[in-house]
Amino acid sequence: MLSTGGQYVVKKRKKPVPERPQPPEGAKSNPSKRHRDHLNQELSKLSSLLPFPEDVRAGLDKLSVLRLIVGYLKVKSYFTGRWQL
Repeated sequence: MLSTGGQYVVKKRKKPVPERPQPPEGAKSNPSKRHRDHLNQELSKLSSLLPFPEDVRAGLDKLSVLRLIVGYLKVKSYFTGRWQL
């Protein structure tokens, strides 16, 4: 049986959450944004290596850049493997 003099439900006190340190000025705080930015930088480096004029390279999307780079590497490895003595 319950006594009538006390509290029935007692709330637990929440522990204080430690503050996260703020990222330095200009740094991205979101990991997915950092990953996406890094991926875009690498894709722009790869697209600059393609043997096309700048106006053609500017119109390529990410998937097209990857397909062209992979095709180039396959052809290059085919010819270097076949013609080596």
